[in-house]
Amino acid sequence: MRSTLSLLREEPLLRMRSAVAAFSMASYRVQLTALTFLLTRPPFGWNAAAIGLFGLLGVIGVVGMNVAAGLGDRGRVQLVSGGVGRLAHALLAAAPGGRVLTAVARRRRDLPERGAAGGADQ
Repeated sequence: MRSTLSLLREEPLLRMRSAVAAFSMASYRVQLTALTFLLTRPPFGWNAAAIGLFGLLGVIGVVGMNVAAGLGDRGRVQLVSGGVGRLAHALLAAAPGGRVLTAVARRRRDLPERGAAGGADQ
């Protein structure tokens, strides 16, 4: 424990990264607590067991983070970034509003460009 404290005293980058990690963890805990209150109310009405299982998804995140860190350490940062982007896109598409987001994206793609014949300007 002494060596850790001395490292914190001597290394400004370690202090900064430790503070970032502490604030990140605190913000995650606040978000998870707020989400718990939300999931107990209608329209969800989840019980404590269901919310606990939902919380276990965080374990998957920890395991995934360790895999991503290992890949990043081996210089495969682009692979990790691409995977995270694909995962975020899949989660947005699967979310309850995902159908709306997908429909909006499709509709937006089908709109003619501004200034084109029959476009939004006319």
